[in-house]
Amino acid sequence: MQKMNCSIMINDLTVSDTGSYQVKVIGRMSGRTERFHFRPKTTVKVTGLQQTPTLLIPTLTEGEQSTLTCVSPGLCSGSDPEITWIWSGLGEINSDNPGNNMEVTTFKQNSTLTFNSSAEHHGVNVTCRVKFTGNIITEKSSTVSVMYMKEVQIIGDKSVKEGDTLNLTCTVESFPPSQITWVKMQKGTKTDRPEDRLSDLQSNNETTLQEENESVMLFISNTTKEHSDDMSALLNIA
Repeated sequence: MQKMNCSIMINDLTVSDTGSYQVKVIGRMSGRTERFHFRPKTTVKVTGLQQTPTLLIPTLTEGEQSTLTCVSPGLCSGSDPEITWIWSGLGEINSDNPGNNMEVTTFKQNSTLTFNSSAEHHGVNVTCRVKFTGNIITEKSSTVSVMYMKEVQIIGDKSVKEGDTLNLTCTVESFPPSQITWVKMQKGTKTDRPEDRLSDLQSNNETTLQEENESVMLFISNTTKEHSDDMSALLNIA
């Protein structure tokens, strides 16, 4: 009162703090204790927590270190919340219980989850759960996407007799899906280079390309010795 300031601050608000508030002054006057209630009242209404954490997930690439960031809903004051990561298949992860090859760093309202990205992480669901005083919980989930490309496979009999049909399939698992192009390599130079894209040779009825999900099948009927050059598949990540 000597500083003419009757401000009140309530930390860790809950719905039960809803109500009317007024200033009550207790002091001594003329040798006795007096109580004064100021008529003006202020009504405070506290609603349930509706905000969710902010979950920041950058573009992830296989083999590189990645960091996910979780920021709890706007806090101006009060006790620091408890932040827990929930990784599909691994369960709860936090600074006291990190997952395998994962590191969790939590400071006040922020938490980061750092790990080396791999193809196995692609499509995994990750959740950031924030728990406030009074067992008030809010959370945010997202699906992790990792850019990766697994080993290219060319399936089929590469050794055929003249006049037979050549049937080869190039397939690769990747994200984003790869664009596969068959090419015929030209030999006789210091480094082999593409001579023809087989898609340009389809005007020849003997050459056919059939595209499916992440694979391209090559059919050459009535093969000749001219087909004995190297057939290679070029891959481009879309």
